[in-house]
Amino acid sequence: MVPAALLAAGLMACGSDGGEGSKLDESPNLGASTKQMVSAAEGGEVALAEAGVKLSIPAGALAADTMISAEVISKSGLMDAAHLAGNVVEFGPDGLQFAMPVLLELELGDAKIPADAEVSLAWFDEKAKAWVHLPGSKLEDGKVSAETTHFTMFAVRFVVAANGDVVQGAGECSETFNACGGNIEGTWNIVSGCANVGKALGNAGGQCVGASLSLGIDITGDIVIGGGTISGTLNMTSEITQIMPKSCTGGSCPMADPEDEDDFVFVDKGATCEGTQSETASNEINGSYRVEGGMFVTADPDTGEEENDDMTEYCVTGSKLVVNSINEDGVTIRWTAMRK
Repeated sequence: MVPAALLAAGLMACGSDGGEGSKLDESPNLGASTKQMVSAAEGGEVALAEAGVKLSIPAGALAADTMISAEVISKSGLMDAAHLAGNVVEFGPDGLQFAMPVLLELELGDAKIPADAEVSLAWFDEKAKAWVHLPGSKLEDGKVSAETTHFTMFAVRFVVAANGDVVQGAGECSETFNACGGNIEGTWNIVSGCANVGKALGNAGGQCVGASLSLGIDITGDIVIGGGTISGTLNMTSEITQIMPKSCTGGSCPMADPEDEDDFVFVDKGATCEGTQSETASNEINGSYRVEGGMFVTADPDTGEEENDDMTEYCVTGSKLVVNSINEDGVTIRWTAMRK
């Protein structure tokens, strides 16, 4: 797990953003749709070119000539939406069965997927209320393809890496940081934050293939920097969502520890258990600092010893300050502040 206390370790040296928090990455081509009559004898192709959707139906796959529909639908309200990349597509007639496999291809477009994640096409099982991965899924040239024998809702989904490491699915800092330096002195109001936690999300520890974690954070506070000293308060709230197949949990969902107010509270979602955990940390900042180009180095207020475990970079552009800190655990914390 990644409680606020762990993330806060990266803040103590000076802190974090400019990120997206846990904002839902909506289907980019929401509402795009098509209908096409496909011949049973000849087969055919149904496509949404602008959405990067292509369905190839071979001759003999349909029992009769059939009107095939495809529509890009909203991710809002869908289970595990944070781990669906690109468009979610619903095909009709719903429940249609094919006599032989048909090939579905979905392009990723600008969708961002964690580097070590397993990626595949998945269909939504309405009865089990769970995403089911299509075997034989291939990711090539920016598109994911697989064969299916029936119609339902399809999407590209990414999950825990094959080696058991859990990948972050939300709350990531979306852009490469530029340590441009600049005049950092002033009174700053922190307005947003993000985190890249990488391997700090952990492995084993109850996780298994098919499990996933999403992290969202919010950072606020006020910092005064000037004359070689830094002071202020950083407040961070983290919310972690954990989804586990019941195959990981022995068939039932874990119960929260009533004596631990920060423990995960799981809800039974049929084939999976979905739990959330929220935690808030408040950190008082009081110390000295020096700058070297785009680097910001802080020191303990009592001993004067510099913090060498964290690498903290910063960039001031106009009235905006962005601070990027990477701690010894490999956790990146980034925050954005505006000059008051």
